[in-house]
Amino acid sequence: MLEMPLVDLEFLSQLTGQDLSTGAATVPYRETLTVASSEVTLASTPTSGSLSVYILDSNRDYGTEQTLGSAVNENEYEITGGVITLNSTSCPDDSKVICEYTYSAPSDTNTITYTANQFPVYMKINGIGEWLDEVTGDTKPVVFEVLKCKPRNNFTITQKSTEATILNIEFDLFTQDDASGNKVYMKTYQLQS
Repeated sequence: MLEMPLVDLEFLSQLTGQDLSTGAATVPYRETLTVASSEVTLASTPTSGSLSVYILDSNRDYGTEQTLGSAVNENEYEITGGVITLNSTSCPDDSKVICEYTYSAPSDTNTITYTANQFPVYMKINGIGEWLDEVTGDTKPVVFEVLKCKPRNNFTITQKSTEATILNIEFDLFTQDDASGNKVYMKTYQLQS
């Protein structure tokens, strides 16, 4: 099992068996906004017909859906660009609304696609760490290499808004023959300096 902070999208795309693609994309988005002067401003402009607006009920649940129309009518809203004007009776100032929509992301957007029918090819993993001598308390640098492995398709990604994304992966190891005919899974090198 390997647990690591996820910092490399190329590596994650290799685990999915797909190439990392770069280009314009339609991206789903959800945000909770506080009403001020009967308005909220979205982070991005929604694609046509994709916006759903709900009153936030009890700081947790979706309340009454607001529909596109005229903000003079209860439970209706108007939108210009990314600014939504709400009915002041349905959504008084300081109330919260949930806005779900898709938007057009720019041409430099990276996309990773997870599929059920394509899995990655074999990989080689190299790593660097420290070895601790428990008798002396000294540490020495260590380099390791897993010669041939394949990630299982049940890896776990843990995402939190305040912490680095953590990736847990289990690998199946496969042997490679060395010059002496030994079946080798992994090598570790303890460096002296």
